[in-house]
Amino acid sequence: LERIGDHAALIDFLTRLANAGLEAWQLEQIYPSISAAADASVRLSAAQVLLPGTASDVAMERRFRIIVIEAMFELEQFSDAYEQAKSFRKAYPKVGDGYRLFALAAAKTDRPVEADRAWRTLTDRADPRRDSWWEGMLHRVQIRADSTRPKTACEVLFELDSRSEFMPAAIKPKLEALRGTLPCPAAQTG
Repeated sequence: LERIGDHAALIDFLTRLANAGLEAWQLEQIYPSISAAADASVRLSAAQVLLPGTASDVAMERRFRIIVIEAMFELEQFSDAYEQAKSFRKAYPKVGDGYRLFALAAAKTDRPVEADRAWRTLTDRADPRRDSWWEGMLHRVQIRADSTRPKTACEVLFELDSRSEFMPAAIKPKLEALRGTLPCPAAQTG
């Protein structure tokens, strides 16, 4: 139904399945189609319909909640995404995706302090050899660069420079662009 574009029939079908009670194997079969759907509104509606049926499968519940939040971002429902991400982070305080999604939602709803704290929690727990660490650190530099105290970005930039041996190639141009906008002393930024 998703492939042929009959979104109303798809949501109706999923609603009937959810009301009948879904088993874990059914969710495993359905998840790839929902997560790959091109239309964010279809992903959002489908995930919201299926989410109550995931209560007994924590891993699947997390996956569908992520779909909901990411679809809300795409649909520019930033306030709703913020509330969902806040709830997700509270439900799964040890899951990196919770902090990542919350940080993105906080930034989109003009909560830079909350975004910076969430990114910091993520980067403090992550290894500098992971892409998530670099993503979080770049966001922290950007948040601070856009603040009323852009010099506070220099300490994060200095930390990035101290881990440069692990820097993915795609990060370097982004980092250099940020560096050019900051009032950091040359000795600190390498």
